[in-house]
Amino acid sequence: MINYSTDPRIILTLDTGGTNMVFGAMQRGEFIVEPLTLPAYADDLDKCLSTMVEGFRTIIDQLDERPAAISFAFPGPADYPNGIIGGQLLNFPAFREGVALGPYLKKKFSMPVYINNDGDLYAYGEATVPKVTVTLRKSYGGSHIVMACKQLRADLNYAWPSAEIAVMGAAGAAEVLYAKEAKEAEDPKAFIAEKEAEYNRLFANPYQAAKYGYIDDIIEPRNTRFRIIRALAQLESKRQDLPRKKHGNIPL
Repeated sequence: MINYSTDPRIILTLDTGGTNMVFGAMQRGEFIVEPLTLPAYADDLDKCLSTMVEGFRTIIDQLDERPAAISFAFPGPADYPNGIIGGQLLNFPAFREGVALGPYLKKKFSMPVYINNDGDLYAYGEATVPKVTVTLRKSYGGSHIVMACKQLRADLNYAWPSAEIAVMGAAGAAEVLYAKEAKEAEDPKAFIAEKEAEYNRLFANPYQAAKYGYIDDIIEPRNTRFRIIRALAQLESKRQDLPRKKHGNIPL
């Protein structure tokens, strides 16, 4: 088994999200370049793929030696062994018809590409152990679901004041909600920028989520350790019985 903390090979990485993609490179278990953040263009396949190529090429140009491989996780469902992404992807609607992402990147960069599932959400959701969540920064859309939200039966959900919990980021929301008005505005860019700022002011915080019960408490960062310890102590005797059934409703 590979020991990633000592492996000298350089691996290109990608953190995929519906709003942004973050590119990086790791060696011996540590990032060796400054991460690069680019828009995901999750609803436009051509733009999304070209952005992936641009992001990886930008990272490669900063390296002293050629990377050994590309490795990253992608939200399922998908044929991971063959690198084919497709299905009902909430964060990436452009991939719904199926995209051979692994072979595409392998051809572009002439190196192995490993794509894995970023979480077995079915098992995660069915787990009956204590679940405590602390949201530190961005938690948008489908990403909010996979980070142990209330809808995934988390027991206690906390957030730092810096958390942003909403359906999507400000840029995407402004373009979707005000596309018609922007076309009619004298300065569309300024209009969208104003709506982005308004969205950030109203929703890019944990207070709306707390108002509707998605967050149990907004805590100060310095109290995080104490609150987690207290939550686990509170949940020590948790017992949760799921309905008895022959098969679960696993998404296939």
